[in-house]
Amino acid sequence: MKRNIFILLFSIFIGVSLFYIRQKKDITIDKIEINQDSLGLMLLYKATSGENWSRIWDLNKPITSWGGVITDNYGRVTELHLRNNKLQGKLPKLDFSELKVLDLSKNNLEGDLPELTTLPDLKKISLSDNGFAGEIPDFSHLSNLESIELGGNALDYSNLEFNNRTPNKDSLALLMLYYSKNGASLCQISWDLTKPMAQWEGVSVNSEGRVTELILKDHKLQGQIPELDFPELVVLDLSKNNLEGNLPELGSLKKIKKLDLSSNKLSGEMIAFKFSSKLEYLDLSKNELNGQIPSFRLQELITLDLSSNDLEGKVPDFEKLPKLAHLDLSFNELEGGIPDFQNVPKLEYLDLGVNSLGGAIPDFSNLPQLRTLMLNSSGVGGAVPDFSNLPKLETLALDYNGGLKSIPNFSKIPDLSYLGLEAVHLKTPEFDYLPKLKTIY
Repeated sequence: MKRNIFILLFSIFIGVSLFYIRQKKDITIDKIEINQDSLGLMLLYKATSGENWSRIWDLNKPITSWGGVITDNYGRVTELHLRNNKLQGKLPKLDFSELKVLDLSKNNLEGDLPELTTLPDLKKISLSDNGFAGEIPDFSHLSNLESIELGGNALDYSNLEFNNRTPNKDSLALLMLYYSKNGASLCQISWDLTKPMAQWEGVSVNSEGRVTELILKDHKLQGQIPELDFPELVVLDLSKNNLEGNLPELGSLKKIKKLDLSSNKLSGEMIAFKFSSKLEYLDLSKNELNGQIPSFRLQELITLDLSSNDLEGKVPDFEKLPKLAHLDLSFNELEGGIPDFQNVPKLEYLDLGVNSLGGAIPDFSNLPQLRTLMLNSSGVGGAVPDFSNLPKLETLALDYNGGLKSIPNFSKIPDLSYLGLEAVHLKTPEFDYLPKLKTIY
């Protein structure tokens, strides 16, 4: 009996022991897996003279106590903040599969930038103000990347390229613009590349850190406009610079509403901006654009300024621009008469001056909101309409049109305050019936 009891107890002991050993083995495996990150941190510590850091790690304590290290609930490193910590030497290969933030800025690191292929979750990189040199590696594998700060190094930005595999790369795209426009020396962009891009002059971002506005007016930018990839960009103003070359399609700016490229040296034919369906404001004035005006299909467009270019051909009727309110095509080489613009009833401002349009002046009967009508030096002739269908008209310029035959009674436009009739070679009648008229030429 005792023998049987002993055998039973021994069997239970062996079973429990085997179970414990098996569980112990699993725990050991788990610990080894978890400690991979601590081994990577120790490698970084040794390779960058950790004993001389400002904030030294106690390698005998858990990594959660090491300064600048943030981990998740499983002990995996998710953020590494070692800014201004006297790291020196070459950066070793970093292998942290859960790392999202890497800040090693303001140290003494040198050599080539690592490719960071073993940091697949990385969202933010700051390696600015070190001694890195050479070309920037391909970061296209970092599909979650949102921002990168590399300023204050001796890097070569000439090979900086991006593709659709890196969608969150607004700061990278800004860097490309900065260096392609000689940002470090010639242009007047005062960007501190060591700071977040939200603090860069002319850059506005949304709550997710994506660029929504880029306003670099009068900053001496030169050369061609690079391909800009800002999926959340709403406003782009590069006016009053020295940009040249053809107009870019800007196909990746799906949300663009305001585009101002005026007062540059852009040339080549006009394009229809068919990818910019949300565009409300388009100013390409004072450039060297040529060819004919395309048939725009921009349902939201309110303002269109193509003045002071070398555009030719006929003036379109813009039937696909139902919201158009401001149209300036002055100082071009347009010809072929003036359409009645019956499909743009919201038009308030129309300037077709200094062209070779010829023909008669329409009565614009479908433009009841029109306030300004500029037809000076446009080559029009014949009888001037009384514009009785334009009750809100305030400014009317007919100067330097020698082919005009007669000036009507303008009593149906009582708000008229400016009337340009200089060099029309007609006897100017009295306009006492227009109480608001202050200027007559």
